Amino acid sequence: MIMTMSDLLIGVLLAAQLFVIAWIDARKMIIPDALNLLVAATGAFVIAFQQPSLLGWRVLEAIAVMSVLWGIARLYAQTRGQTGLGMGDVKFLGAATLWVGLAGMPWLVLFASLSGLGVVLLQHAFAGSAVARTTRLPFGPHLAAATLLTWLFQFSPVTELGVLP
Repeated sequence: MIMTMSDLLIGVLLAAQLFVIAWIDARKMIIPDALNLLVAATGAFVIAFQQPSLLGWRVLEAIAVMSVLWGIARLYAQTRGQTGLGMGDVKFLGAATLWVGLAGMPWLVLFASLSGLGVVLLQHAFAGSAVARTTRLPFGPHLAAATLLTWLFQFSPVTELGVLP
């Protein structure tokens, strides 16, 4: 798929929203519900105009992603006695599903996880920060960057090979 001018404008809008989310989460370790709702609404709006037949399916995918992640987050919290994945992250991933679809979620999570791991390793190596089980990491910036990257990959020739969403 070739990127059109409207795709470019949509990408700029998505990037702006993701930048605000990354900025706030990096500073306050929270992704506001209003911003998650904005990403979800914008994604639904884009789908409604570009591929209206997919809208219902993408909403179901988003609900499924949030449900599974909510269950995992709850199980982790009950088992470990601490939060491992915040509810803002869970809601964000549901909203991001509207943009990248269920097929894009493994890539999004992989990119975000590798990015987060890289930051932790760099902090440890260069800042001498100790990394422990309780070390907190704002995951929103990594999720935001991974969302944009995954969304952009749909315009890559590699997607024609069936390797990426």
